[in-house]
Amino acid sequence: MAARTSHLYFVLTLKFLLTTVCSFQIQLQPESLPWIRVGQELVLRCESKECPSPSFSWRTGIDKPLGGKVNTQGSVSTLTFSPVTRQNENTFICVATCGDQKKQKSREVNVYSFPDALILETVGTLEVGKKSTVTCTVPDVYPPGRVEVKLMKGKTILAEKQHFEEDRITLSNELIPTLDDSGQEITCQAQFYIQKISKSLEGKLTLQVLYAPRMTEISVTPSATVREGQDLQLTCTAQSKPTASFVWSKLSAQGWSLIAQNKSTLQLPKAQLTDSGIYRCEANNRLGQEAKQVQIHVLTAPRNTHLTISPSVVKEGQRVTITCTSHSNPSAQIVLSKKTESGQKNLHAKNGTFIIDAAQSSDEGQYECEARNDLGIQIQNTELIVQVLTVWVHPSNLVNEGENVTIGCTVHSNFSANFTWKKMENNSETILPSTNDSFSILQITQSDAGHYIVEVVNELGNQTGTVNIHVNETKLSAPIAEKPRGILETACVGASLGSAGLLLGMTYYIYRRSNCKGSYKMATQQV
Repeated sequence: MAARTSHLYFVLTLKFLLTTVCSFQIQLQPESLPWIRVGQELVLRCESKECPSPSFSWRTGIDKPLGGKVNTQGSVSTLTFSPVTRQNENTFICVATCGDQKKQKSREVNVYSFPDALILETVGTLEVGKKSTVTCTVPDVYPPGRVEVKLMKGKTILAEKQHFEEDRITLSNELIPTLDDSGQEITCQAQFYIQKISKSLEGKLTLQVLYAPRMTEISVTPSATVREGQDLQLTCTAQSKPTASFVWSKLSAQGWSLIAQNKSTLQLPKAQLTDSGIYRCEANNRLGQEAKQVQIHVLTAPRNTHLTISPSVVKEGQRVTITCTSHSNPSAQIVLSKKTESGQKNLHAKNGTFIIDAAQSSDEGQYECEARNDLGIQIQNTELIVQVLTVWVHPSNLVNEGENVTIGCTVHSNFSANFTWKKMENNSETILPSTNDSFSILQITQSDAGHYIVEVVNELGNQTGTVNIHVNETKLSAPIAEKPRGILETACVGASLGSAGLLLGMTYYIYRRSNCKGSYKMATQQV
């Protein structure tokens, strides 16, 4: 009975062992392993079946480090790659041991690499008219296979190419940018083929074309023509890349004068007449410059009107220039005139200037300048004084011998004068003793006849006047006898007359010698 029981126990134990050994299996997941992209996570899971306490080990088909992390818990062992790298490409074997039995499973891991983004760039800066290069790079391609790359501008294909067995692919195209290219898109398309795997990638680049300032414009608010006192604003704009800076200047007699810089807007508050003129805005960047001009008109009534007479005090016969200037916008009409007893007499002025070639006494008086435009009027007055020298003789320059004669000189002037009188005799001058404006010749004789000169000196200079004196000779007539007388009476009368005549002749001779001939008397009053 005991023997029979032992035999049964042996059979049952053997049956259990055979059942256990025969049912021990392992599974390695995933069962179907596609290509794994570099950077992803991969977990290989090895699980034993019908073995309560298996032991696991992992190895590679090619002698390389595992490169992953092993984690075993009970009947499951995992090999994790996080992230997958190119070095993880291998055959991985899971070995499970259950008692004296070993089981193993293997999986081949294939990896590929394809970038998340293309490198699309330009070499250097894009400038209008200058050669540049657009480059598309597909980095980190693994394993080397067939890659198709295409470069396009808009819908236009610039370049395309198929590449084989390269792990870094570059496609370039030369580009000479125009202004129309600015803002356009460059597209790079890459298609990756490996066995049953097909990956596509696209990158875009917006062209930023650099160019010098162009289409520079100046706008004026409220307008380029304003009344004096209005606020004025000038704004300059330009198309450019990089953004332009602005310089403002104004044209003067010396050339362009800088008035502002690094400002696109120029303010002219309460504009004045002096703000009128030509303004220039110059837009510039490192690629070039462009300038625009605008003319500003500030309207104002005539102002600062000046009437000048040069010289304002003149001698008769001198040249005189009368000039009128005025500041206004629009330019004022200048009218020159002279005040007369009958009213204003307009002068034939040219560009506000009137010339008197030889001033006369009639030119003396008040002159007026009227500056007028649509906005107003301004009037200025000034005076011209003409120094006139007049030589006069009283009673006249034709007298009879024995008359008293006064010669004088009248000077119309604002300045006091000195007088010098001369008489011309035998081509020589005799300076007379009088220094006044007149003198008298008492009982004039033939010898006093002749040419007299007066020389006047004052602040205006020298001025000369002349006069000729003519003396008529007086002839004595013999008395007519009424009737014959006796010889004695006649002789007595004759003797008496002869004595009287001799006495009178002597007296007259002495008088002339001492008071008349060659001597003159200052006139105390005009006769």
